[in-house]
Amino acid sequence: MSPYIIPLCLILFIIKASHSMGAQINETTIPQGSEINTAGPQSWVSPSGRFAFGFYPEGEGFSIGVWLVTDPSRFILWTAFRNDPPVSGGSILLTAGGSLQWIPPNQGFQGKVISAAPTSATSAAILDTGNFVLYDAKNQVIWSTFGTPTDTLLPGQNLPPGNQLFSSVSNTNHATGKYRLSNQPDGNLVMYPIGAIDPDSAYWNTGTYAQNFLLTLTLDPNGTLWLFDRNSPYRMVLFLTNQSLSASPDSESYYHLTLDADGILRLYSHVFFKQGGAPKTKVEWLVPPSNDRCSVKGVCGPNSFCQVTSSGETSCSCLPGFEFLSANQSTQGCWRAQTGGCTGNSPNGDIGLVATMVTVKNTSWSDRSYNVPPQSPTIEECKAICMSDCACEIAMFDSYCSKQMLPIRYGKRVPGSNTTLFVKVYSYEPKRTASATSIAMLTSGAALGMLSLVLLSVSVMLCKRRPFLRALESDHTLSMI
Repeated sequence: MSPYIIPLCLILFIIKASHSMGAQINETTIPQGSEINTAGPQSWVSPSGRFAFGFYPEGEGFSIGVWLVTDPSRFILWTAFRNDPPVSGGSILLTAGGSLQWIPPNQGFQGKVISAAPTSATSAAILDTGNFVLYDAKNQVIWSTFGTPTDTLLPGQNLPPGNQLFSSVSNTNHATGKYRLSNQPDGNLVMYPIGAIDPDSAYWNTGTYAQNFLLTLTLDPNGTLWLFDRNSPYRMVLFLTNQSLSASPDSESYYHLTLDADGILRLYSHVFFKQGGAPKTKVEWLVPPSNDRCSVKGVCGPNSFCQVTSSGETSCSCLPGFEFLSANQSTQGCWRAQTGGCTGNSPNGDIGLVATMVTVKNTSWSDRSYNVPPQSPTIEECKAICMSDCACEIAMFDSYCSKQMLPIRYGKRVPGSNTTLFVKVYSYEPKRTASATSIAMLTSGAALGMLSLVLLSVSVMLCKRRPFLRALESDHTLSMI
């Protein structure tokens, strides 16, 4: 990706402007003792009316956060206590002691401090940048929502090295979800599933790890998204807004960068028309591309693979011999329906465990091989090698053979893929026990003995009748003379 070069004076102006916006107090201020509650009014609104801070409905209760007002809907931009259950009621109070707190509706419950300010706040404000801030007695910002982002960056807000964005569970559940955007200390901006840190789990990155810079991600008021180093002229533009389209005397544009619940990073624009009417929302930029949604690693859980349906949605399927961990949540992954190793065991002695190899084509997976045969076997030899190995559950053939560890991860459907997967599938089939075999042998022996006895009896009878038959034959001969 080739970086765009931005004039240094413009960069310095934007950085300075982003800092000065937080220090201004020419907005409508919220003094100590101010309070909002779930019964109403539920929020404090910025002077333009575009942003609000307070209670918003979620589930069967309320959450506390900042949102962009896009009537009749809202875009949640920041959430407090995001992993706690929604509250049933209560109020938000800027106390006389200078603390921003949620006060529960019942005296028996303990409140929560929303801000982690180092000193007492004398006032607060929700700015037209979407930043909710607390001020001290010198009108200096001592705490802000910009300093603790959840899943979104707004213009003037930075993501410094070592900081992350975490996706939400869904558009209606803003608890921490499955994905994270990490601004790594090595200078690389990377997206991973939550809980994964290995490079193989990354599904998008800027490739800036070799620049030897500590880069900061920022979004400017015009919607341009870029990385910069505070100590050098290095800049990389990830998305450059078409200024002629965004600037209009009849409208106002607002931007935000959000790591959405599906693991895709999207830059949104919201155009508000001065003559009124519904605002126009548009996705200006996104990674990975929406036509490759299965490239987001972790869409489907372990031992399952992702495929895009005809409607453009993602669907998860288990490998042969595996079942979903939860029938109602197919994205959680799969587990073996039967296990067995070489022989397996069953409480019922009449049943034996039989293993077969099932072939899966047109998929790709993360390579977690624990053994690669020294020679290059053919595809059929690869299958046989795994079949004969008690420890081998899955083999992968892609110009070479490898035995794979379970769980196998990050599978997706890839039409025309050269990768072939061999999955060992177990099934129980009736078998003969030792006692059954003994009975069968005794029965066969008895039957054979009876047959021998019958044949012997017939032979004896024939032998006894032979002289009589000869006599009859002689008499018949004499009568013919």
